[in-house]
Amino acid sequence: MLSQVYESKYAGFCDHIGYVLQSMSEEAGSTLNSAAKSGGPVAVQALLDAVMDAGHRAVLVQALNSPSVSGWVREKLEVFLYGDRKQVPALFHRVRTIH
Repeated sequence: MLSQVYESKYAGFCDHIGYVLQSMSEEAGSTLNSAAKSGGPVAVQALLDAVMDAGHRAVLVQALNSPSVSGWVREKLEVFLYGDRKQVPALFHRVRTIH
């Protein structure tokens, strides 16, 4: 069952999704860090869910490039987007040769 804090934050982000998306596009780090300061992990999760539910995954992917996203928020965003596995550039993947 979702907490009342999550539901409240999620509803607020959804009500103002246009502003949230503009803010994320311009200053993703500040937006994510503000959510973290205002409501901790629950608010960050609500923000990520609201942006994803609005169909703007690319904004979240772009947010990973922001150097101002704090450590635990960055980790939460990576896990949200890609799961528990860390993304490794194709150059570093092991190549199996079949003989």
